[in-house]
Amino acid sequence: PSIWWYVLAGFIDLQANFLIISAYSFTSITSVAIIDCFSIPSVMLISFFLLRSRYQWKHYFGVSLCIAGVLGIIANDTWIKSEGSDKGREGQTSLTGDLLAVGGAFLYACSNVLQEKMVKYGEREQYVGRIGLFGMGFATALFFSMEWVDFERALPLSLEAGMYIVGFVMCLFFFYTNTSQFLTQNDAVLFNL
Repeated sequence: PSIWWYVLAGFIDLQANFLIISAYSFTSITSVAIIDCFSIPSVMLISFFLLRSRYQWKHYFGVSLCIAGVLGIIANDTWIKSEGSDKGREGQTSLTGDLLAVGGAFLYACSNVLQEKMVKYGEREQYVGRIGLFGMGFATALFFSMEWVDFERALPLSLEAGMYIVGFVMCLFFFYTNTSQFLTQNDAVLFNL
């Protein structure tokens, strides 16, 4: 694959992570976890067009149930929660978080399908190295443009906070390395399931 596929994959993956993490500030962890399942129908749709995957009627039925569940969570967060809150503010805030989670789930789906395409038709090690390189570049730019002020207020970091950051980075390293290995033999739909 062209170098631009790796640039695109790094950018999309970073934006997916940013949207999902931002969603936690506006809505509940339950809503984000359930809405994140929107990546399943999204992966199927993108795989249908990009990878020419085909599915049976029962797959489409399952996707319909998934979409109905996502819409039900959004309706619950928007209308039911806002009935008892101060002028509907909680419902509007939850809707913002839900929409961020939907956007993040869709971008995760895009990232996973791109990753499947690149590890099956290219070299896995090259993918992991390049997405790490471009992802780090985009993450650095995003950090200094949006998060630096908050980070500066938190300085100096405690040893515990530094260990959490190191642990998070190590988890992501192992996750992306193992995901690429999984996708060499399986597809993005199974990965998202």
